[in-house]
Amino acid sequence: MKFGFEVDVLVELDEAEFHAYCPALKGLHVGGQTRKEALENAHDAIIAYFRSLIEDSSPIPQGVRIVG
Repeated sequence: MKFGFEVDVLVELDEAEFHAYCPALKGLHVGGQTRKEALENAHDAIIAYFRSLIEDSSPIPQGVRIVG
């Protein structure tokens, strides 16, 4: 069985660009010229965030859902 994670990503218009962030992942904020680009950047940042947690043997933050 495979497991994965779900996190909420919020995207807001910020002046002329878009700002995406994950409330459950402290410090995860990215931008993009379009909503799609901001979401793609958030996806990449989330993967890096979880890799860092795994490498450091850190706990999964509250607000992250494990699916599988």
